[in-house]
Amino acid sequence: MHCCLGCRLVQASARECAECGAAMVAPMEGLRELLSYRDMNLVAERDMWLISALLAGGSIVMPFLLPISLLTLGAAGLQARRQRRARDLQPIAAIADTRLPVAPAAVTVSGVVHPLHAPARHAWDDGSSVAAELSVRWIGGLFLRATAVAPFVVTAPGGDLVVLGTVRFMPPLLRYRTGAAPEVTGADPRLAALGVPPTWRLGGVLHVTSILAGESVRVAGTITDEPVPALASYRDGGVARVMRGTPATPVLLEPGTGS
Repeated sequence: MHCCLGCRLVQASARECAECGAAMVAPMEGLRELLSYRDMNLVAERDMWLISALLAGGSIVMPFLLPISLLTLGAAGLQARRQRRARDLQPIAAIADTRLPVAPAAVTVSGVVHPLHAPARHAWDDGSSVAAELSVRWIGGLFLRATAVAPFVVTAPGGDLVVLGTVRFMPPLLRYRTGAAPEVTGADPRLAALGVPPTWRLGGVLHVTSILAGESVRVAGTITDEPVPALASYRDGGVARVMRGTPATPVLLEPGTGS
């Protein structure tokens, strides 16, 4: 599994993030290394390898430098191992958990949700729902998240609305107790199912938001009229009110209150 460095979405291998469109998508292990180097302080480690390379090259002309180059090579390897072990013990850093702005021409629609085709399955618990998000958060910080969203229909007073394309969950309004943050690790079965390494430590709480058919939701986005093949029939092109999201202007989704 890969993870987006911009929005922390855990997803399948891709060149661009499936939700935010960022090109900073890396394998989970690679992401761990990038977070370890967030201050980019690589001078000491680089210098040790450079000295070893220079001594090894000089030993061709001056053979007596060969034992010294082997010694510095071993020291460089030992230093790299210690630094790698120290990085592995560091907790994963969080990014700012901000509520996405609504597009200028967007409208907000509240209603009851139903899947257009079939529910979306989510890997972290082998369940299914219209939409779900698993995330690790703590006081304004987001560590990781994963989503499962199927195309769905919102039955609203103004008529049915079909939601397609990129859908982003709005961050939940959570209340935390004061004090030190708890910790969840990649050994948690739900995180392990997403491919999170068991050695990862995240200083937050694991939250799961699941929206089932028949529940109330709020969606925000731009509405257009366009044909929907799933709604088409003989002599009817299936033109419907559609709220289609893109990585630049996703449909914003959050659970409603009441049905």
